[in-house]
Formats: sequence, structure tokens, C-alpha cells
Amino acid sequence: MILDLSCNLRIDYERFEQTHGVPFAERFGAELQQLRPLAEDGLLELNDDGIRVTPRGRFLVRVACMAFDQYLGGQADRPVRYSKTV
Repeated sequence: MILDLSCNLRIDYERFEQTHGVPFAERFGAELQQLRPLAEDGLLELNDDGIRVTPRGRFLVRVACMAFDQYLGGQADRPVRYSKTV
């Protein structure tokens, strides 16, 4: 997800579902909720087909990718390490 979003500036739900056999919204419902404020700010477009980074959101694409970063939540036995955004 992070690679598609950061390199292609989009995630196609149908492609994900065909590849992984899991409905995107079912698997990433919490992540989609995290992305809603970015969409409200005009940085992303969320629709039934997928997620698209807008021209305005290109410079902040890492912020959108962070929603899909499994290491950001951290675990008790492992410190959280990740790149920071501006």
C-alpha cells in the first residue's frame, strides 16, 4: 500500500482485491478513517474506486502513507522508529 501510494500516488481497490482476495474497505477500514481529514483538506480523493493523491497532496504523501505503516503503532517489546514528517 505504501509503495503504491508513494510511487503511483494512488491505490486501486479492485487491483488490491484481485491480488489479495480481500475487500479493501474491510481490511483497511480503520486506515480509511485516518485518511478522511486529509481528503477534507484536499490532499487526497477517496472514492469507491480507490485513493488518489491530489497535486496539492504530493508533497505530503508520506503523511497519507503513515496510515498504512504497521510499525507506527509499536509494540511493547519494540520501540517505535519511523521517519518524521514536517
